[in-house]
Amino acid sequence: NQRIKILLYHNTSTGIAGEMNVNPHKFEEQLEWLVKSYKIISLDEAVTLLQKGALSSQASVAITFDDGYQSNYENAYPLLKARGAEAVIFLLSGQNGDSRKTDHLDSFKGYEKELVTWDEARQMAASHVSFGSHGVSHSRLKNLADEKLKNEIISSKDKIESELKKPVRF
Repeated sequence: NQRIKILLYHNTSTGIAGEMNVNPHKFEEQLEWLVKSYKIISLDEAVTLLQKGALSSQASVAITFDDGYQSNYENAYPLLKARGAEAVIFLLSGQNGDSRKTDHLDSFKGYEKELVTWDEARQMAASHVSFGSHGVSHSRLKNLADEKLKNEIISSKDKIESELKKPVRF
């Protein structure tokens, strides 16, 4: 009986150290190994298989990214697309209109704050990448009052669905 592994990535940039970043060359090596060792499936397929109790005899893995950094588009997406590998990005929708930046990682020096543009997200959503909500501002949800919590979750989901014209399941 196989299990489904779910991998979590954040940034895929060069020149940034830390556990929340994987150098693009290392990501490519990891992806090559995953392609040879696992069946790469979408998170949607993983959840469906788990709900049905119909796990494949082949080891499966779902690839996820948090935040939606620019490096996901520039570095990870071309590698995923070239290998026909699916992934999901849990995207921060942003706070101020079309602002595609986040400052939630100010305490982590060197982390990029640029998020994918809506046009880039639409490109990825058309081929191999799905999107989930990661909130509006990356606020710590457990610290929010009910009304702000509701706004953080619903506004993000609504914004992503509006921009990408696709449902956000996760």
